[in-house]
Amino acid sequence: MMTDNINKEQTLKEDLIVRGIKMLDIGYITTIYVFGGLYGATFLDNYIYPYISLNKNIPIKEKTDFQLIIDTIIFLIINAIAAYILRNLLQKIPFPLEGKYGFKHMKVREVSSGQIINFIILIFSRTIRYYILELQYRIEKKIKKKNDRMIYNNTTHNINDDFSMFI
Repeated sequence: MMTDNINKEQTLKEDLIVRGIKMLDIGYITTIYVFGGLYGATFLDNYIYPYISLNKNIPIKEKTDFQLIIDTIIFLIINAIAAYILRNLLQKIPFPLEGKYGFKHMKVREVSSGQIINFIILIFSRTIRYYILELQYRIEKKIKKKNDRMIYNNTTHNINDDFSMFI
């Protein structure tokens, strides 16, 4: 009876140790992926994106909406491919506690998730951020124009008049 208790305690202790190792591994993975994404975004911004644009000679503010959307889509596709390549490279970096208490680094879901790197590159890439912010600005501008002028009883109606009592 006493040996059953000891085995359960050892199992619980080992389980807690493995969970602690897993938490350390997640922190390790996050650190590697953030720095990998930072270097990946910097590389893409300096050596890839400047040569890929649909019309390289046209400043972003002068591009048509179509050109801006196509450039953004191209950049996002390149970003996804770079995230895939980075994930495969970063998975090769060994985890120092691999095999301790039976822990397997490659079984942690965060190791195989390329979306984490994709998101990190999106955050750190100035080019993608600039293009997305320009798109957002243009969309907001178009929505604002539509909201400022509504057709109400076949006359131009300013939506702000409806809310004047709240101002």
